Parts: sequence; C-alpha cells; structure tokens
Amino acid sequence: MSPGRSDTGDAGEEATGGAPNGAYPPGGPTRGRGVFLVLGVAGITTFGALPVFLLGGLAVLVRDELVFSEARLGVTVAAFFTTAALGSAPAGRIADRVGAHICLGAGLAGSCLAMIMAATAASWFYLTLALALGGLSHAILQVAANLLLTGAVPVNRQGLAFGIKQSAVPIATLTAGLALPVIGLTVGWRWAYAGAGLLALLTLVLQRRIAVPAVVAPKTRRGPEYSVRRGPLIVLAVAVGAGAGAANAMAAFLVEFAVSWGMPASRAGLLLAVVSAIGLCARVGVGWIADIHGSAGFGAVAAMLVAGAVGFAALPVVGPELLIWVAAVVAFAAGWGWPGLFIFTVARQNPRAPAAATGVTQAGIFGGAVLGPLSFGFMVSSMSYTAAWWVGAAAQLAGAALIMVARRSLKTVPVVLAE
Repeated sequence: MSPGRSDTGDAGEEATGGAPNGAYPPGGPTRGRGVFLVLGVAGITTFGALPVFLLGGLAVLVRDELVFSEARLGVTVAAFFTTAALGSAPAGRIADRVGAHICLGAGLAGSCLAMIMAATAASWFYLTLALALGGLSHAILQVAANLLLTGAVPVNRQGLAFGIKQSAVPIATLTAGLALPVIGLTVGWRWAYAGAGLLALLTLVLQRRIAVPAVVAPKTRRGPEYSVRRGPLIVLAVAVGAGAGAANAMAAFLVEFAVSWGMPASRAGLLLAVVSAIGLCARVGVGWIADIHGSAGFGAVAAMLVAGAVGFAALPVVGPELLIWVAAVVAFAAGWGWPGLFIFTVARQNPRAPAAATGVTQAGIFGGAVLGPLSFGFMVSSMSYTAAWWVGAAAQLAGAALIMVARRSLKTVPVVLAE
C-alpha cells in the first residue's frame, strides 16, 4: 500500500469487494462501457441537484413573481436538504439490499416530478413542497450512484469516477447560472424547470441503457451483510456538514449577493456558471490526482476547506468586481471541490457496505446544507451579507478541524446486521 493512501483503507481485492486493482469486477462493464457508465451516472445524479440550484440561479425572478423574502428562500432551500438528510441513511441501507438500479429509477422519477411541480407552483408553499420531494430524490440518487460505482469501477479509477459523479452538483449550478440569462430572462423561469423535468423524464425512459446494474444487483451480493462504526462516521458527517452548509449557501445566494453589490443580473448568472464550471474541474481533477499519485484522503479534504474559507472571507471585501470573481472561484474550487474525494475515501474504507456508510456521511452533508442556507438567509435579512460570508468562512474552518480530529478513526467493522 502506498503511504499516500493511508486514509483510504487497504487497496486491492478488499477495497473492490473482490476485484484486483485495475480490473473490472466479474460481470462488470468493459473498459469502454465503464466510461459510459460513469458519465451516465453523473448525468442521472445531476437531475437530483437541479431543483434546488435552479432555484438559486433563478431566485431573483422566482421571488419577484411568488413574492417572498430572502429568509423564505432560505427556508425553501433548507426544505430540500432536510428531506435529503433524513432520507440519506435509510436510502443507503435500502440500496445495499435491493440494488442500485431500482434506487436510481426511483430517485430519477422523484426528481422529475419535483421539477414539474416547481414549474407549476402558484405559491411559495407549493414551491417548498416541490423542493422537499426533490431533496429526498437527491438523497436516493446519491447513495445508489455510490453503490454502483463502488461495485462497477476498478479501485485505481474510483477517485476519478467519484470526482466525475460528484461533478453533478457543479453541473447543476452551472446550468442554473446559464438558465437565468438564457431562459429566465427570455421566456420565464417556469420554462427552465419544465425543460429540466422533461429531460429527466426522457432520461428515466433511457435509464436501463445508461446504468449497468449487474455487478451490484442484490442477487450477486452474497455472504453476510456488513455494518459500519457509526461513531467515526458521525464525526466526519458533522465535519463535512459544516463545510457543505457554507458551500450550499454560497450556491444559493451568490447571484443575489452579486446583484445586490451592483452586478447586472445577466452577469451575475454568468458568474455562477463560470465558477460552477471551475468547481466541476476541481472535483474531477482532485479525483484524478488521487488515482494517479495517491492521496492524503481526509487530510486533503481538510486542506481544501481551509483554502475555501479564504475565498469566503474575501467575498464581502470592498473592491473591484474582479475581486468578487476571484474570491468566488477560490470558494467554489476549494471550498466545494472536495466531496468526490471525501465520498471516495469513505467508500474505500467500507467496501462491504458502501451505500450504508456514505449514506451516513451524506446525511451530514445534507444536514449542514439545511442549516447553511437557512442561517445565511436569516443573517442577510437581519444583519448583512458581510456577516453571512464570514460565518461561512468560520464553518469551513471548523469542518477542516473536525476532519483532522477524525481522519484516522473510520474503519470497516465486519458485523452481521440483524434481520
């Protein structure tokens, strides 16, 4: 085992659940189909994140039509992540039992319905219900995708695979940023949601061609089921919850902040699109580096959170518009570029129950995303954007500190689950 891999568990057969390094598991896809599978999974999981990030990108128009405050915007975003947090751990346990393919279909169907509901929303309350359904669907898609990639991708490519899969979120924010000038300001924000919902429906129809479930179907997962030590996982969940809370608030409020600063709405939407694209590249790049050169795992995640905190702290500093662009790039690339590496590390350390383990930690990410946008919205309404950005920076630093405390604690424990 490479010294750089100390945080990611044992390499080789144990980490792949039976597949040697560099080889696809028995019954898995060929190399070409493996690439298609990873890209297909990333595309599917993008639909899970779209409901909330479309709202962030289109918030100026949505709030104007449905007439609600920044604080209520925070409540709506929080509703999405509340249902995601509550559903993540149960969804992980279910996915380990019934297989990834069934859960991918269920999550995609829920996301499609949520976006159609949002497109037809006549009030803030109805919009919030749509986002709540979208959050549960997002959680289901995330744990199902984690299970599929862990079983279908060779271990020495899983860092890149999880980085690509986690690029679904910046793809969603990039789409949301482009949706404002391209669709929202031309034909209306409802058409952005309607179009995304129809695309999700088409993807649901084509899903069996995109996903390759044989290697992770429940009938092939023989032997005893494995539980995980929840204590270390919960510490890590709290840590990344702090970082994710700040990052999700940034995605939800960056456009509003830029407009309040004096940036035209179309350029503010472009800002979100550009930094999202950079964040996407960061997630994929970090995963690729982890595969090629080895990775410090949780240590690298903590370092990225520290760098992200610098970006957060710089956002409200008075200066030229260029400063906002630079600070937003740093905040997105570092402060939100770590999830793929983090989830990859957790899955590597829990190869017998990857969905259950990542379900616990992703519940923390979603839980932080509940408190982040909600707190941010209330701080903006009652205090200022400056205070909100600085609290976000402090949250990212706190997350980094907790990760350093817990980094060596997460281990797989082979305990048979009670029926």
